[in-house]
Amino acid sequence: MKKYINQMKSLIFIRILTGTIYVAAIAAIPYIIKMLIDYDFSKGSKGVIIFISMYLLAAGVGMGFQYISQLHEWKIVRKFYLLIKRDIFDSILGYSYTKFSKSKLSTYVSILDNDVPVVKQYLDSGIMIVQSAIQVIVYGIYMFMLDPRIAIIIILCSSLSLFLPNVTSKTLSQRRANHLGAVSLYIGKVHDLLQGFKNVNYQTKDNILSEHNRTMTETEDKLLHYGRFSTFTNVFNGSFMYLLDISAFVTIAVLLLKNTITIGTATATLAYIKEFVYPVRYIVSDLSTMKSAKSTKDKLLDFMKDDEKALPKLSECNHTIEFSKVSVKFENLKLRILIIPLKKGKNMQLWDIVDQVNQQLLIY
Repeated sequence: MKKYINQMKSLIFIRILTGTIYVAAIAAIPYIIKMLIDYDFSKGSKGVIIFISMYLLAAGVGMGFQYISQLHEWKIVRKFYLLIKRDIFDSILGYSYTKFSKSKLSTYVSILDNDVPVVKQYLDSGIMIVQSAIQVIVYGIYMFMLDPRIAIIIILCSSLSLFLPNVTSKTLSQRRANHLGAVSLYIGKVHDLLQGFKNVNYQTKDNILSEHNRTMTETEDKLLHYGRFSTFTNVFNGSFMYLLDISAFVTIAVLLLKNTITIGTATATLAYIKEFVYPVRYIVSDLSTMKSAKSTKDKLLDFMKDDEKALPKLSECNHTIEFSKVSVKFENLKLRILIIPLKKGKNMQLWDIVDQVNQQLLIY
């Protein structure tokens, strides 16, 4: 995986950098709201105009860099698909026919159509974890600027949720692998059934349709099996996020009761809690995605690591290539070709070869 990351590092860097600028700009908005609420309006409208200008500037910068970041996300996807599919196809073309025939054609198609997108999700999740971590840091700084006590409580509570993916990752990964395996079998079954299309008639149609439906149902059942546990994982992880919301809300209520924070600080903190919780949720979700996709990623990388190359490397031809003592036998007919020379730099037309074959052909 490092190979592909190195080849896309400039695109990844731009995506993360512009995403960071976007987060820093948008994260300033609740703090600007806090300054507006706590502003002494007896000082006139000058401060209000400044706050409005700061709000517009933060929103404009945020939207501009968000566009650049999301554009590079698409560029990363495009380049990743180009690189990995090229390598997969190169690996397949290097097989001997015997080795190639050990797997069905549907297996190779499934790798390109199903396994590659899963590995792409693995890469996306890794990048998103970095971006979400930066977002947590940015919002954490703003919360410390508001009130260190609230920031410490929120950060401690949210850090506990980062260990949640370890609870469900193994089962989630296994169920995802089972579904991908079922998809590969389904593609193979469809391929086999359609190859016998010329034999379809009113007597065989029902049996063929029944066989297709059976395989299709098994595949979709595996997807439902994975989806059910994936849903449970999301709800399980999300429940801890609600506990974070509750703990922060109680903290703010107590501080307001003791009159130790302003209304502006409380308002901005409530806004930051929601914005702070989302990246933490994304980190938890992306960690689960990476763990569930790891087995598929490892399998695909092992597939491309196979160094068994059956195609021989031919040395450079300096003079002539000769086909010598070539013979073909079919029942009582035997064709023997003594010599067909192919000279370097000379175009050999089909009729030239036929003419030489006619001159040297012996029929028994």
